[in-house]
Amino acid sequence: MALPVRPPEANLDRIPPNNLEAEMAVIGSILVDREMMAAVSEIVGTADFYAHVHETIFGALAQLYERGEPLDKITLAEELRRRNLLDRVGGLAYLTSLMDTVPTAASAEYYAHIVREKASLRGLIHAGTQITQIGFEREEDVESALDQSEQIVYEVGRRQKHGEFSPIYKLLKGTFEQIDRLYHARGDRTGLTSGFPDIDHYTAGFQPGNFVILAARPAMGKTSMALSMAAAAAREEQKPIAIFSLEMTNEELVTRLLCAEARINGQNLRRGNVRDAEWEKISKGMSALSELPIYIDDSGTVTVTEIRSRCRRLQSGDGLAAVFIDYLQLVRPQATFKSQNRNDELSEICRVLKATAKDLQIPIFALAQLNRGVESRNDKRPLLSDLRDCLTGDAVVTDADTGERVPLRDIVERRLRFNVWAVDECLKLVSRPISDSWHVGSRPVFRVVTQTGRMIRCTGGHRFLTVSGWSRLRDLHIGAAIAVPRLYNSSPACDPSFSAESALLLGWLIGDGHLGGSAALTVATEAEAQLAASLGRSTFGLHALVKSERSGTPAKRVVFTTGTMCGAGKNPFTTWLRGLGIWKITGRDKRVPPAIFRQPDDVVAAFLRGLFHADGSLTRSTTSTRVTVRLSTISEELARGVQHLLLRFGLNTILKYDDRNIGGFRTDTTRMWTLAFMERRA
Repeated sequence: MALPVRPPEANLDRIPPNNLEAEMAVIGSILVDREMMAAVSEIVGTADFYAHVHETIFGALAQLYERGEPLDKITLAEELRRRNLLDRVGGLAYLTSLMDTVPTAASAEYYAHIVREKASLRGLIHAGTQITQIGFEREEDVESALDQSEQIVYEVGRRQKHGEFSPIYKLLKGTFEQIDRLYHARGDRTGLTSGFPDIDHYTAGFQPGNFVILAARPAMGKTSMALSMAAAAAREEQKPIAIFSLEMTNEELVTRLLCAEARINGQNLRRGNVRDAEWEKISKGMSALSELPIYIDDSGTVTVTEIRSRCRRLQSGDGLAAVFIDYLQLVRPQATFKSQNRNDELSEICRVLKATAKDLQIPIFALAQLNRGVESRNDKRPLLSDLRDCLTGDAVVTDADTGERVPLRDIVERRLRFNVWAVDECLKLVSRPISDSWHVGSRPVFRVVTQTGRMIRCTGGHRFLTVSGWSRLRDLHIGAAIAVPRLYNSSPACDPSFSAESALLLGWLIGDGHLGGSAALTVATEAEAQLAASLGRSTFGLHALVKSERSGTPAKRVVFTTGTMCGAGKNPFTTWLRGLGIWKITGRDKRVPPAIFRQPDDVVAAFLRGLFHADGSLTRSTTSTRVTVRLSTISEELARGVQHLLLRFGLNTILKYDDRNIGGFRTDTTRMWTLAFMERRA
C-alpha cells in the first residue's frame, strides 16, 4: 500500500531522510515478541516515525503496553478500531504484513536505531528551517537570535541521547583504566588545582563534573579566593577559565587579579597611591595575567540557561577547564521555571549547573552569600535559609485573623506564629501560617515607595508581584508596576473594652485632643462640646468640664474629669488611654493605637469618623461635582496607620507630604502628611 508520510519540513526538492523498511521492521518485531517494546521504547518515540501510518500504529502499541495488555495483531486491531483508525492504517491485512517483514525479533533494537537516526536528521533539517526563519525575523536582536539558534541545535543533539542502564561489567573496565592512570600519576592531587595546597590535599583536586559552592558571610573574601583559584587553574591547565561576575564589573575583577599577581595593596591602588618601586611589579603582573586564558562575563543579569549556553560555546572553541560564578543568588532561573518559592528557584539553578558540569565534564564553582545569622548559632554550618533575602526589623506584618500589625523583629525575637496574608495561584489574598523567621544581621537595604505613598524597606533580593510574575527588587526599575492589596477581609473577634462610642471619642481625641494631665478636647462649637461630653459620660461615666477655649470665639475646650478630686490612676478614661499606649503622645508621635487594628469593622469605622472629624477636610470642586476627602497630620506613623485601616473597607488613598513653614517668629519647617482618597465613592 502507498503510505502517507509527513510533508517536507522545508522547501526542499529532496525527500527528507527516512527508512520505511526499518519502521516496518520495528513494529513487526514488537508484534512478534512483546518484550521488544521495552527495549525499543528506550530508543524511539511516536514522533520519530516518518510515515503517519507507522506513527499511529506505534502510538497504539505504546498505549496497550502502558495498560499492561497483550501486544499482538488482534489487540492492536481492536485498539485501532476503537479509535476509528483501523481502516486508515490499512486494516488487519497490513498489520499481518508487518509481522511478515521480520523473521525474528532479535534485531529490533538495531532497526530502532536506524529509525532514530533518520528522525535526528529530519530534526536537524527542521532546526535549520527554524534558524533560517529566525535570521530573517530577528534583525534587531542579533544576540537573542544567536542564543535561540544555539538552543535549537542543542535540543536536536539532546534528543539523540537516551538514558539507559549500564551493566557493571562494562563500567568496571573504565574504572580500572582510571585507577591505573591515577597510579602512574600518583600524588596529592589528581584533579584541577585550587592554588591552595591544603585544599588540594583534602580534595585531591576538583574533578570533572563537580559542582562546588563557596559560601560565606559578606566581606569574608569569597571573590578574592575564587579569583586566586581561577588564576591558578588557568596557569596550570592552560585552558580557558570562565568567570561570570554578576556583582562586579570587568575592571574591578581585573584590578583584583592584578593586585594579587603583583602582590600590591589593593586599597592603595584604588586610591592611586602607587610607589615608584611598585610600577615594575604592576608591569610584570600585567604581563603574567595577559598570558592566562581567563574569560570574564560581567553581565548584571543572566539566567542559568544563558550561563550553560555560553559555557558550551566557549568549550567548543579551545576547550574549557572550569567555571566560576559570583554569585549564586544573583543568577536567575530558566524563563520556563515558575515558582513563588525562593528555595525552589535556588534548587533549580543548582540542578541545571550540576547537569552542566556533568555534560561539559568540568568543575563549576558558585559563590554564595550567607547571612550573618550563622554567628548566633552554636552550629556554624551553613543552612539553606542563610541564602534568603529579607525585610527590615521594623517592617510590619498583618495578622490575618485579628488584623493586628506586628513588627517583624517581634515575630523573630518572640518566635510568634500566626496566619498572615499571602497570594494564591489565582492572585487572591489568602490566609497562610508563618513557617519560619530569623535574624540575618546587617545588609544593604532599599526604600521602595509606590505612587500611592506606600513604603517598604527591603534587600535587593526581596520579591514583588508584577504583571510578568514575581520579580526581585534588583530587577525592577523606577516606574515599574507592583501589586499591592486593595482590600483586607479581617474579621477579628469583638473586644469588650471597646465600643463604637469609645472608638469615636478616641479618634476625635487623637486628632484634636490633649493627652496629658486631664485629657481634653478642643472643638469648634457648643454643639460639638456637648456631644463630646455626652460620649465621655456614656462610655466612662465622666462629668466633663466644658469651658471657652479663648474669648471672642465659639471654640470650646472639653476636659474629661470625673467631677471629683481623685488621685493618679482613678480616672477611668486616663487609665484606658494609658493602657492603649498613647498617653502623653503629641504631634509627630501620634499613631493609631495597636488595639484599634484588632477591632471589628464597625469599631474601626467609628474611630476613623472621629479622626476625620478632627483632622479631615472635604472640598467640593467649583467646576464639577467632584468631592475630595483628605486627612492632614504631621505624624507619618498616624497617616500610614490610617491608610492601612481604610483597606478594611476597600478604600485606597494616596499619601503625600510637603514641608511648610511653621509661621510666627519661627523660621523652621514642619512636614505635613496628606491622605487623599482615590475613589469618588469614598
